[in-house]
Amino acid sequence: MATVRYLKALRKKLNKAGITLWSVGMLHVGKSKDIILATDKRDERIAEFKKFLRTLKKAGIDITIFTWEPSGVSSSHHNIVRGGSKGRACDTSVLKK
Repeated sequence: MATVRYLKALRKKLNKAGITLWSVGMLHVGKSKDIILATDKRDERIAEFKKFLRTLKKAGIDITIFTWEPSGVSSSHHNIVRGGSKGRACDTSVLKK
């Protein structure tokens, strides 16, 4: 669904509902173990992410995410971190239960 046509239609639909679409992410690339761990598919995933960035720009969306953790990372609670932002935290004793 990461096409210019789809993203423009989504923005228009959300705008009609009074919602501004600021950021769109592509989780399988933004949390790509291939990029993070430099597997043999690393360059392929980076090319896919670059294509996604160009698609976002054409759709008028200037913000996306990339996170340096693979999918499936667990959290047990949130903490207040730098700047008063809410951040994820993990208490391994809670996860073991």
